[in-house]
Amino acid sequence: MTFNSIIPVYIIVILLAACLCFTVFCISKKEFRHTKFFRRIGLIVLLLCTMARPATYDVTPTRVVYNNLDVYFIVDMSGSMSAKDCDGGSTMRYKMAIDDILEISRRFNGSSFSIIASDYSTYTALPLTSDYNMLVTAVNSLSPKNSSLSADSNINDALKQAAGHIVRSQNQSTTKRGVVLFYLGDGEDNANDSIVIPEELKSVALTGLVLGYGTESGAQLYKINSSGQITNDEIKDEYDRNIVSRLNKTNIAKIGDELGLKYSYRNNGMVDVKLLDGINQGLQEYVMEDRDNYKEYYWISALGFIALLLWEFAYILNKILLERKPMK
Repeated sequence: MTFNSIIPVYIIVILLAACLCFTVFCISKKEFRHTKFFRRIGLIVLLLCTMARPATYDVTPTRVVYNNLDVYFIVDMSGSMSAKDCDGGSTMRYKMAIDDILEISRRFNGSSFSIIASDYSTYTALPLTSDYNMLVTAVNSLSPKNSSLSADSNINDALKQAAGHIVRSQNQSTTKRGVVLFYLGDGEDNANDSIVIPEELKSVALTGLVLGYGTESGAQLYKINSSGQITNDEIKDEYDRNIVSRLNKTNIAKIGDELGLKYSYRNNGMVDVKLLDGINQGLQEYVMEDRDNYKEYYWISALGFIALLLWEFAYILNKILLERKPMK
Protein backbone atom coordinates (compact mmCIF):
# COMPACT_ATOMS: atom_id res chain seq x y z
CA MET A 1 0.00 0.00 0.00
CA THR A 2 1.23 3.48 -0.87
CA PHE A 3 -0.22 7.00 -0.87
CA ASN A 4 -0.15 9.56 -3.69
CA SER A 5 -1.39 12.31 -1.39
CA ILE A 6 -2.28 15.72 -2.81
CA ILE A 7 -1.31 17.40 0.50
CA PRO A 8 1.54 16.51 2.87
CA VAL A 9 0.80 13.23 4.63
CA TYR A 10 1.72 14.60 8.06
CA ILE A 11 -1.12 17.15 7.79
CA ILE A 12 -3.58 14.33 7.06
CA VAL A 13 -2.26 12.36 10.04
CA ILE A 14 -2.66 15.37 12.38
CA LEU A 15 -6.22 16.03 11.18
CA LEU A 16 -7.18 12.35 11.53
CA ALA A 17 -5.81 12.36 15.06
CA ALA A 18 -7.91 15.45 15.82
CA CYS A 19 -10.99 13.68 14.44
CA LEU A 20 -10.27 10.68 16.65
CA CYS A 21 -9.97 12.90 19.74
CA PHE A 22 -13.24 14.68 18.93
CA THR A 23 -14.97 11.32 18.43
CA VAL A 24 -13.86 10.18 21.89
CA PHE A 25 -15.04 13.50 23.31
CA CYS A 26 -18.50 13.12 21.69
CA ILE A 27 -18.86 9.59 23.05
CA SER A 28 -17.91 10.70 26.55
CA LYS A 29 -20.34 13.65 26.64
CA LYS A 30 -24.01 12.74 26.49
CA GLU A 31 -25.08 16.10 25.02
CA PHE A 32 -22.70 15.54 22.05
CA ARG A 33 -23.67 11.93 21.54
CA HIS A 34 -25.72 12.76 18.45
CA THR A 35 -25.80 11.39 14.91
CA LYS A 36 -25.07 14.77 13.29
CA PHE A 37 -21.71 15.07 15.07
CA PHE A 38 -20.56 11.59 14.07
CA ARG A 39 -21.79 12.17 10.50
CA ARG A 40 -19.73 15.36 10.24
CA ILE A 41 -16.67 13.65 11.68
CA GLY A 42 -17.19 10.92 9.11
CA LEU A 43 -17.32 13.53 6.33
CA ILE A 44 -13.96 14.96 7.39
CA VAL A 45 -12.36 11.51 7.74
CA LEU A 46 -13.58 10.33 4.31
CA LEU A 47 -12.45 13.59 2.69
CA LEU A 48 -8.98 13.16 4.20
CA CYS A 49 -8.84 9.53 3.01
CA THR A 50 -9.77 10.65 -0.50
CA MET A 51 -7.06 13.32 -0.47
CA ALA A 52 -4.51 10.74 0.71
CA ARG A 53 -5.17 8.70 -2.49
CA PRO A 54 -4.34 5.20 -1.21
CA ALA A 55 -3.03 2.88 -3.92
CA THR A 56 -1.29 -0.41 -4.53
CA TYR A 57 1.46 -0.91 -7.09
CA ASP A 58 0.41 -2.87 -10.15
CA VAL A 59 3.09 -5.52 -10.70
CA THR A 60 1.83 -6.00 -14.27
CA PRO A 61 1.54 -2.44 -15.61
CA THR A 62 -0.31 -2.11 -18.91
CA ARG A 63 2.16 0.35 -20.35
CA VAL A 64 5.44 2.14 -19.81
CA VAL A 65 5.91 5.80 -20.62
CA TYR A 66 9.28 7.12 -21.78
CA ASN A 67 10.66 10.58 -21.20
CA ASN A 68 13.34 12.42 -23.26
CA LEU A 69 13.57 9.63 -25.82
CA ASP A 70 13.76 10.12 -29.61
CA VAL A 71 12.95 7.21 -31.91
CA TYR A 72 14.16 7.44 -35.51
CA PHE A 73 13.02 5.23 -38.38
CA ILE A 74 15.17 5.14 -41.53
CA VAL A 75 12.99 3.50 -44.17
CA ASP A 76 13.79 2.36 -47.70
CA MET A 77 10.84 3.28 -49.93
CA SER A 78 12.54 2.71 -53.27
CA GLY A 79 10.88 0.65 -55.97
CA SER A 80 12.43 -2.61 -54.77
CA MET A 81 10.35 -2.42 -51.58
CA SER A 82 7.26 -3.05 -53.72
CA ALA A 83 8.49 -6.60 -54.40
CA LYS A 84 5.91 -9.10 -53.19
CA ASP A 85 7.98 -11.82 -51.54
CA CYS A 86 6.79 -11.59 -47.91
CA ASP A 87 4.24 -13.86 -46.26
CA GLY A 88 4.69 -16.47 -48.96
CA GLY A 89 4.44 -13.97 -51.81
CA SER A 90 1.21 -12.29 -50.64
CA THR A 91 2.65 -9.15 -49.03
CA MET A 92 4.85 -6.41 -50.41
CA ARG A 93 7.98 -5.54 -48.45
CA TYR A 94 7.02 -1.95 -47.73
CA LYS A 95 3.62 -3.06 -46.38
CA MET A 96 5.34 -5.30 -43.85
CA ALA A 97 7.74 -2.48 -42.96
CA ILE A 98 4.79 -0.14 -42.31
CA ASP A 99 3.17 -2.71 -40.01
CA ASP A 100 6.47 -3.11 -38.16
CA ILE A 101 6.87 0.64 -37.62
CA LEU A 102 3.40 0.85 -36.11
CA GLU A 103 4.02 -2.19 -33.90
CA ILE A 104 7.39 -0.87 -32.73
CA SER A 105 6.11 2.67 -32.06
CA ARG A 106 3.38 1.35 -29.76
CA ARG A 107 6.12 0.18 -27.41
CA PHE A 108 7.53 3.70 -26.99
CA ASN A 109 4.70 5.67 -25.37
CA GLY A 110 5.68 9.25 -24.61
CA SER A 111 8.62 9.27 -27.04
CA SER A 112 9.21 11.61 -29.98
CA PHE A 113 9.36 10.07 -33.45
CA SER A 114 10.90 10.90 -36.79
CA ILE A 115 10.90 9.13 -40.16
CA ILE A 116 13.61 9.52 -42.80
CA ALA A 117 12.59 7.81 -46.04
CA SER A 118 14.47 7.26 -49.28
CA ASP A 119 13.15 6.82 -52.80
CA TYR A 120 13.86 9.17 -55.70
CA SER A 121 15.72 11.11 -53.00
CA THR A 122 16.11 10.95 -49.25
CA TYR A 123 13.49 13.07 -47.50
CA THR A 124 12.03 13.67 -44.06
CA ALA A 125 8.66 11.95 -44.05
CA LEU A 126 8.08 13.06 -40.46
CA PRO A 127 10.03 15.71 -38.54
CA LEU A 128 10.72 14.87 -34.90
CA THR A 129 7.39 15.07 -33.05
CA SER A 130 5.76 13.71 -29.91
CA ASP A 131 2.34 13.62 -31.62
CA TYR A 132 1.62 9.92 -32.11
CA ASN A 133 -1.31 10.61 -34.45
CA MET A 134 1.03 12.46 -36.79
CA LEU A 135 3.31 9.42 -36.79
CA VAL A 136 0.44 7.10 -37.74
CA THR A 137 -0.64 9.45 -40.54
CA ALA A 138 2.91 9.72 -41.90
CA VAL A 139 3.49 5.96 -41.75
CA ASN A 140 0.26 5.17 -43.56
CA SER A 141 1.21 7.59 -46.34
CA LEU A 142 4.52 5.82 -47.03
CA SER A 143 4.82 3.93 -50.31
CA PRO A 144 7.22 3.60 -53.25
CA LYS A 145 6.72 6.45 -55.72
CA ASN A 146 6.01 6.56 -59.43
CA SER A 147 8.45 4.27 -61.28
CA SER A 148 9.40 7.10 -63.64
CA LEU A 149 10.55 9.18 -60.66
CA SER A 150 11.99 6.46 -58.49
CA ALA A 151 15.76 6.23 -58.24
CA ASP A 152 18.10 3.48 -57.19
CA SER A 153 18.52 2.81 -53.48
CA ASN A 154 21.24 4.83 -51.79
CA ILE A 155 21.77 3.58 -48.26
CA ASN A 156 24.71 5.91 -47.57
CA ASP A 157 22.64 8.99 -48.38
CA ALA A 158 19.81 7.87 -46.07
CA LEU A 159 22.20 7.18 -43.20
CA LYS A 160 24.01 10.48 -43.73
CA GLN A 161 20.82 12.51 -43.66
CA ALA A 162 19.56 10.66 -40.60
CA ALA A 163 22.84 11.46 -38.82
CA GLY A 164 22.41 15.14 -39.70
CA HIS A 165 18.86 15.21 -38.30
CA ILE A 166 19.88 13.52 -35.07
CA VAL A 167 22.91 15.74 -34.46
CA ARG A 168 20.88 18.93 -35.04
CA SER A 169 18.15 17.74 -32.70
CA GLN A 170 20.66 16.81 -30.01
CA ASN A 171 22.41 20.19 -30.29
CA GLN A 172 19.12 22.10 -30.05
CA SER A 173 17.84 20.17 -27.04
CA THR A 174 18.36 21.67 -23.60
CA THR A 175 18.01 18.27 -21.89
CA LYS A 176 19.75 14.96 -22.33
CA ARG A 177 17.80 12.88 -24.84
CA GLY A 178 18.30 9.24 -25.72
CA VAL A 179 18.22 8.03 -29.32
CA VAL A 180 16.75 4.75 -30.55
CA LEU A 181 17.44 3.93 -34.19
CA PHE A 182 15.63 1.56 -36.57
CA TYR A 183 16.67 0.84 -40.14
CA LEU A 184 14.10 -0.88 -42.38
CA GLY A 185 14.95 -1.91 -45.94
CA ASP A 186 15.89 -4.76 -48.25
CA GLY A 187 19.62 -3.98 -48.22
CA GLU A 188 19.80 -3.32 -51.96
CA ASP A 189 22.15 -0.45 -52.76
CA ASN A 190 22.31 0.18 -56.47
CA ALA A 191 24.63 3.14 -56.01
CA ASN A 192 27.35 0.45 -55.86
CA ASP A 193 29.12 2.31 -53.06
CA SER A 194 30.63 0.62 -50.05
CA ILE A 195 28.32 1.28 -47.12
CA VAL A 196 29.82 3.85 -44.78
CA ILE A 197 28.16 4.38 -41.42
CA PRO A 198 28.46 8.01 -40.20
CA GLU A 199 30.39 8.22 -36.94
CA GLU A 200 27.59 10.29 -35.42
CA LEU A 201 25.20 7.35 -35.73
CA LYS A 202 27.68 4.94 -34.18
CA SER A 203 28.11 7.10 -31.10
CA VAL A 204 24.60 8.41 -30.55
CA ALA A 205 22.30 5.38 -30.88
CA LEU A 206 21.59 3.79 -27.50
CA THR A 207 19.86 0.82 -29.04
CA GLY A 208 17.63 -0.12 -31.94
CA LEU A 209 17.24 -2.72 -34.65
CA VAL A 210 18.06 -3.30 -38.31
CA LEU A 211 15.33 -5.11 -40.24
CA GLY A 212 15.87 -6.61 -43.70
CA TYR A 213 12.82 -7.39 -45.86
CA GLY A 214 12.33 -9.95 -48.61
CA THR A 215 13.96 -13.20 -49.62
CA GLU A 216 17.24 -14.13 -51.25
CA SER A 217 15.35 -15.73 -54.14
CA GLY A 218 13.64 -12.38 -54.65
CA ALA A 219 10.59 -11.29 -56.62
CA GLN A 220 9.77 -9.63 -59.92
CA LEU A 221 9.38 -5.85 -59.83
CA TYR A 222 6.37 -4.12 -61.40
CA LYS A 223 5.87 -0.53 -62.46
CA ILE A 224 4.16 1.94 -60.14
CA ASN A 225 1.86 4.50 -61.76
CA SER A 226 1.45 8.19 -60.87
CA SER A 227 -1.27 7.28 -58.32
CA GLY A 228 1.13 5.06 -56.43
CA GLN A 229 -0.60 1.86 -57.53
CA ILE A 230 1.35 -1.26 -58.49
CA THR A 231 0.58 -2.18 -62.10
CA ASN A 232 0.91 -5.49 -63.96
CA ASP A 233 3.68 -4.07 -66.16
CA GLU A 234 6.94 -5.83 -65.42
CA ILE A 235 10.08 -3.76 -65.06
CA LYS A 236 12.80 -4.85 -67.47
CA ASP A 237 16.41 -3.84 -68.01
CA GLU A 238 17.92 -2.50 -71.23
CA TYR A 239 18.25 -6.07 -72.50
CA ASP A 240 14.53 -6.71 -71.97
CA ARG A 241 15.22 -9.02 -69.03
CA ASN A 242 12.92 -9.08 -66.02
CA ILE A 243 14.33 -7.25 -63.00
CA VAL A 244 14.18 -9.30 -59.83
CA SER A 245 14.84 -7.68 -56.44
CA ARG A 246 16.54 -9.75 -53.73
CA LEU A 247 17.19 -9.28 -50.05
CA ASN A 248 20.84 -8.33 -49.54
CA LYS A 249 21.67 -9.98 -46.22
CA THR A 250 25.28 -8.83 -46.39
CA ASN A 251 24.37 -5.16 -46.36
CA ILE A 252 21.75 -5.61 -43.63
CA ALA A 253 24.29 -7.39 -41.45
CA LYS A 254 26.92 -4.72 -42.11
CA ILE A 255 24.58 -1.90 -41.11
CA GLY A 256 23.68 -3.74 -37.92
CA ASP A 257 27.24 -4.69 -37.02
CA GLU A 258 28.71 -1.22 -37.58
CA LEU A 259 25.93 0.50 -35.67
CA GLY A 260 26.21 -2.05 -32.88
CA LEU A 261 22.55 -3.03 -33.33
CA LYS A 262 20.94 -6.43 -33.67
CA TYR A 263 19.54 -7.27 -37.09
CA SER A 264 16.79 -9.56 -38.28
CA TYR A 265 15.50 -10.74 -41.66
CA ARG A 266 11.78 -10.29 -42.23
CA ASN A 267 9.60 -12.12 -44.71
CA ASN A 268 6.68 -13.43 -42.65
CA GLY A 269 4.62 -12.81 -39.53
CA MET A 270 5.28 -10.08 -36.99
CA VAL A 271 8.63 -8.74 -35.82
CA ASP A 272 10.22 -10.90 -33.11
CA VAL A 273 8.82 -9.80 -29.75
CA LYS A 274 11.96 -10.97 -27.93
CA LEU A 275 14.06 -8.57 -29.98
CA LEU A 276 11.77 -5.68 -29.09
CA ASP A 277 11.70 -6.67 -25.42
CA GLY A 278 15.50 -6.58 -25.40
CA ILE A 279 15.45 -3.03 -26.78
CA ASN A 280 12.96 -1.80 -24.16
CA GLN A 281 14.91 -3.40 -21.32
CA GLY A 282 17.96 -1.32 -22.18
CA LEU A 283 16.08 1.97 -21.74
CA GLN A 284 15.17 1.91 -18.05
CA GLU A 285 16.97 5.23 -17.56
CA TYR A 286 14.32 6.92 -19.71
CA VAL A 287 11.25 5.31 -18.14
CA MET A 288 8.99 7.88 -16.54
CA GLU A 289 6.80 6.91 -13.58
CA ASP A 290 3.34 6.26 -14.94
CA ARG A 291 0.27 6.68 -12.78
CA ASP A 292 -1.26 3.78 -14.65
CA ASN A 293 1.21 1.56 -12.80
CA TYR A 294 -0.90 2.06 -9.66
CA LYS A 295 -4.34 0.82 -8.72
CA GLU A 296 -5.90 3.68 -6.80
CA TYR A 297 -8.71 3.34 -4.26
CA TYR A 298 -9.58 6.97 -3.43
CA TRP A 299 -12.90 6.50 -5.22
CA ILE A 300 -14.15 4.20 -2.43
CA SER A 301 -13.82 6.88 0.24
CA ALA A 302 -15.10 9.46 -2.26
CA LEU A 303 -18.34 7.49 -2.68
CA GLY A 304 -18.74 7.32 1.12
CA PHE A 305 -18.09 11.06 1.35
CA ILE A 306 -20.77 11.80 -1.26
CA ALA A 307 -23.28 9.57 0.54
CA LEU A 308 -22.72 11.31 3.90
CA LEU A 309 -22.78 14.71 2.20
CA LEU A 310 -26.21 13.97 0.71
CA TRP A 311 -27.37 12.84 4.14
CA GLU A 312 -26.11 16.11 5.64
CA PHE A 313 -27.89 18.16 2.96
CA ALA A 314 -31.13 16.26 3.63
CA TYR A 315 -30.75 16.91 7.37
CA ILE A 316 -30.18 20.66 6.87
CA LEU A 317 -33.03 20.96 4.35
CA ASN A 318 -35.42 19.14 6.68
CA LYS A 319 -34.40 21.43 9.56
CA ILE A 320 -35.01 24.56 7.45
CA LEU A 321 -38.43 23.35 6.35
CA LEU A 322 -39.43 22.54 9.94
CA GLU A 323 -38.36 26.01 11.11
CA ARG A 324 -40.46 27.67 8.39
CA LYS A 325 -43.57 25.56 9.15
CA PRO A 326 -46.18 27.84 10.82
CA MET A 327 -47.12 27.03 14.40
CA LYS A 328 -50.78 26.18 15.11
